[in-house]
Amino acid sequence: MGNGTAPLACTARSFPPLPCRQQPARFPAASSLSWLLVILTCAATTQAARATDPAITSFVPTNGPTGSVLTIHGSGFGATPSANIVTLSNVNATVTQASTTQLSVLVPPDTSTGVVRVTVGGLSATTTTYFVVWPIINNISPPIASPGASIVIRGRNFGSSVSSNFVAVNGTVASVTAANAGQLNVTVPPTATTGPVTVTVDGRSGQSTWPLDVMSSAPVIGAFWPGTGSVGTLVTVKGKNFSSTPAANTVTLNGVSVPVTGAESSSLTLSIPSGAATGALQISVAGQTAISNNLFRVATSGSVLLPDGPSLQTPVTAAGQSLDLTFDAIAGETLGLGITSVLQVPVASTKKPYVAVFKPDGTLLKSISCPTTCAFDLSALTATGTYTARLFSNNPTSTVSAIAELSEGVTASLLPGIAYPVAMDRPARITRLSFNGIAGQSKILSFQRSYDPLYSMSAHIEVRRPNGEILNSLGSPIICLSSACPHPMLLVNLPESGTYSLLIRSLGEQSFTLALRASDPLALSPSGPTVASRAFFGWDAGLLSFNVTDSQRLDLGIVMPISVDLVGASIWAPRLGSACTGHWATLLLKCRRVSH
Repeated sequence: MGNGTAPLACTARSFPPLPCRQQPARFPAASSLSWLLVILTCAATTQAARATDPAITSFVPTNGPTGSVLTIHGSGFGATPSANIVTLSNVNATVTQASTTQLSVLVPPDTSTGVVRVTVGGLSATTTTYFVVWPIINNISPPIASPGASIVIRGRNFGSSVSSNFVAVNGTVASVTAANAGQLNVTVPPTATTGPVTVTVDGRSGQSTWPLDVMSSAPVIGAFWPGTGSVGTLVTVKGKNFSSTPAANTVTLNGVSVPVTGAESSSLTLSIPSGAATGALQISVAGQTAISNNLFRVATSGSVLLPDGPSLQTPVTAAGQSLDLTFDAIAGETLGLGITSVLQVPVASTKKPYVAVFKPDGTLLKSISCPTTCAFDLSALTATGTYTARLFSNNPTSTVSAIAELSEGVTASLLPGIAYPVAMDRPARITRLSFNGIAGQSKILSFQRSYDPLYSMSAHIEVRRPNGEILNSLGSPIICLSSACPHPMLLVNLPESGTYSLLIRSLGEQSFTLALRASDPLALSPSGPTVASRAFFGWDAGLLSFNVTDSQRLDLGIVMPISVDLVGASIWAPRLGSACTGHWATLLLKCRRVSH
């Protein structure tokens, strides 16, 4: 430095480590003394280099929910997404588009309100103002609560004071009793119903992924059987919030008082009185009333059946004799014939009653043994004219009688993700739901019953391919009977594109409502955003899919923010016995929520 050369400028930054390197150098002695010169060499410290340091001039919007797009304007950014590291409140954000002056990033799911930082080549720029993240609800505890009960909502970006948070349960305003940025104490409003919880702060709202189950004290009618009867018929009603004292339950049928002969909190036994007519059951307990979705049909006398018409009580035959019922139909029509309350007197242990249906020309269409109840699937009838249903006592010393009813077939479309309600209101009711499928696609079929999902269901459910054959999935036919039907049906790798059919046929005397939902898989991507898959009701399932390559290693994390019984979590390869490259693998989550 003694030669007058100007010293080099050297700046230090926190990351990466100091770019300056200390290099000792020895020079020849000018005298008896030795001189040690320490030279500091500095990397990229010129004014031109500093001009490329990242700088943030603005970002839009200034607030938003997780998963939304944030656009950052400035200079010195990397020209490709991978050249930029962006964080929001110290949480890494995915960069989707990049240029030297503008970045597009996704607000990460686990972040909170804070500064935005862009790092390029170890050099960083940070905003002086905050990006405000909308409220995020992580979980609600307990997930099941009664009106007036206290619940705790945990998450982020809540208001720090009680008055700064607006909370609603399925649209009904709730009272906030304590608050901080990560937790709210809330009282469930008296009129709340089951549904999502919403937290709003300064006009910005976040909604829970899972609903809060609000337990009402009002009576609920889930199902009853039989669905048809006459004077003196005993009817079992399943539901909840009944009184265990028979006299405390007020029941009417079309305005006529119905005696309650037995009572529990989830079950009533009724006796159909004289003067009752077909109508909805109405049950009142402590001033609160429930009305059945389906009608109880009081049978009338007659011999001519009408589709969806009155239930007919047959006369008692002479010993060993048969009786005839008739109905008109058109070729191609689909009907269901239900025979219930079959009474053989005396009962013959080896010779049970049976029913035969004859075509307009007198030839046999089909026959079924019918000891107590039976259901005929009369799909796509081949002839127009008058059909005959004949009830045989099948024993020379026995009389026989029964109740008969005819149901019109129901057809509808099943839209992805939307539950379709099916009225299982008449024996042999046939419902055919169609949905579109693509070859190689996977779907999940879920069911919700209006009563205890663990109780046996008298129904037949099957899925048919566009060519009319029963669909097979994972080596088994997609078909179920009775108690097996509550479980979700997994349709893995549909074999062809076209219109598939879901056939539901009521087999017995139960009267209830069944909701069905067909869902497409939600796509997961490695290192991508969190995906929420919801189970809307008991025995529901969530379906997720992700793309893989052969021998690829992936880690899958599953979070269950509500109390459930985890039945299973399974992964299926896209084609059994083949490599995974270029196909979809499927993850199935099956969760059963405890009935309450």
